[in-house]
Amino acid sequence: MTYYGFHILGFIATLIYLYFVFPKYEVNRLRGFGLAACTYLTAYALMLVLFWMITGDFGGQNVIRVFLFLPLILWLYANTFGVDYKKSLDFAAPVLCIAQAFGKIGCTISGCCESWWQLSWGVYNPYTETRLFPVQIAEGITAFLIAIAVILIAARKDFRSGGRTMAWMWVMFGPTRVIWEFFRANEKLFWGLSELSLWSIALTVAGVIWLNLDKRQGDEKA
Repeated sequence: MTYYGFHILGFIATLIYLYFVFPKYEVNRLRGFGLAACTYLTAYALMLVLFWMITGDFGGQNVIRVFLFLPLILWLYANTFGVDYKKSLDFAAPVLCIAQAFGKIGCTISGCCESWWQLSWGVYNPYTETRLFPVQIAEGITAFLIAIAVILIAARKDFRSGGRTMAWMWVMFGPTRVIWEFFRANEKLFWGLSELSLWSIALTVAGVIWLNLDKRQGDEKA
């Protein structure tokens, strides 16, 4: 219950963030929350389906697999709720980071998403019954810092980033997740990289391409 409790807290935290940020983007709160709810439910369902397709099991909370599909999911619902698509990309960018920052606390307490690195000063893990490097806490702090960073990026542009905030989130989240994956006890495929590392690399590459294409389009208009 502790695990899901912190995930619920993360969801509440994202709702609070959206409540205050919608006016900044000139988005009607009712329409914005409708878009957010549908996007969240679709992303959560997709996360479970992808986990089942890859592992054959059901119930994994590996949110990194969903990040690349967020623009498509938002596009599906933006017109339905009358929300500007590019604005939805911007205000949605920090959402999963905020949710993960809280969720990783639950992971730490319950013992999932654990590290392989045993340390005398580490956090006790109930699964392995040993003290391990608190990689979950490290991931949670990183996700929270990225959320703050992308919010500041959007604020610097007066909350008119033209959708680029999502790309910046990808560029920051991808590499840091690759780093923390080296410390996690996930099965490594090659060069110390796990399957989730490959998703993270793909996210990083996609973010870099997105920002470069956007910059070229801006240069051409100039």
